[in-house]
Amino acid sequence: MSRRPLLLIDVDGVLNPLLGAEAFDLHVLVPAGWTGPPLHVQLSPRHGEWLLALTDLFDLVWATTWEDSANVLIAPRIGLPGDLPVVPFGGPGLGGAGLDHEWGISFKSPAVARWVGDRPFAWLDDTVSEADVRWFGRRPGIGPFHLQSINPLVGLTAEDCAAVRAWAMALEVR
Repeated sequence: MSRRPLLLIDVDGVLNPLLGAEAFDLHVLVPAGWTGPPLHVQLSPRHGEWLLALTDLFDLVWATTWEDSANVLIAPRIGLPGDLPVVPFGGPGLGGAGLDHEWGISFKSPAVARWVGDRPFAWLDDTVSEADVRWFGRRPGIGPFHLQSINPLVGLTAEDCAAVRAWAMALEVR
């Protein structure tokens, strides 16, 4: 098994920011298993370019409640391969489930911890916080990690990508 770091990627709030922006294309999408009205999703091919540029250091993985639908509906619209691994969270409709109130961590953190094991990872998500950093830091068997909290109003930025790149480069030096 590869020891290259994983780059975990969320969709809503990261690739699909809450505020409208000129550089984004609007798509009306329905993830598999979604029972609500179609979702209006803003996506930018520039995000795909930035993420692909990180594949010299990372293996890309979806860490989104879109789960397998991210490969089908999101990846082709931003230029990513449509066969990325997926961290399972239990299906669409969980977005906005927010925090695990017992620990004050993202509801995704336990599933991420189980999925990554001891492999190094960086995580791009708008629901991670210092509580998640502390929680992962106390988990036995978790490898090196970096949680990059994304501003959900603007989504992923070049600065966010530079931060995870710098973290991965520092890992290579050790």
